[in-house]
Amino acid sequence: MSHVRAQIIAAIIHAIDGLSTTAHRVYQGRTRSLPKDHAPTLLVYARSEQSDNDAMGGALMRILRIRVEGRVIMAAVPDGTLDQIALEIEPAMVADPSLGGLALEVTLISTTIEAQAPGDAHAGEIALDYRVRYRTQESAPATAI
Repeated sequence: MSHVRAQIIAAIIHAIDGLSTTAHRVYQGRTRSLPKDHAPTLLVYARSEQSDNDAMGGALMRILRIRVEGRVIMAAVPDGTLDQIALEIEPAMVADPSLGGLALEVTLISTTIEAQAPGDAHAGEIALDYRVRYRTQESAPATAI
């Protein structure tokens, strides 16, 4: 069994897989080579995690920061497509606020948007950062409690 952190990432990928703009182009990890004029793609990965002793004794309260990143390379200015990606991700993420019982809380905490025009194409990225609060026993990081 994998760490709850990995289970949470898998649950998020499942939640956002098949959206209209990005379809099934959802991948775990922060690096992926994207060719010119590729279809919009999502990357999902952990950015950081903080832990502290929980009042339950022997348990850790964990605050995980997850990024859902939409990437596009296209001939047109990408701003509208990036906004559409966010428009689809945000409701998908709140449809199951416990991510199948793994999380106590999932909250969108920031969104950053970047665009540039390298050469004859436009590249854009929208990054939605989520705070995921969850709990595990100190001795059992593969099981959410």
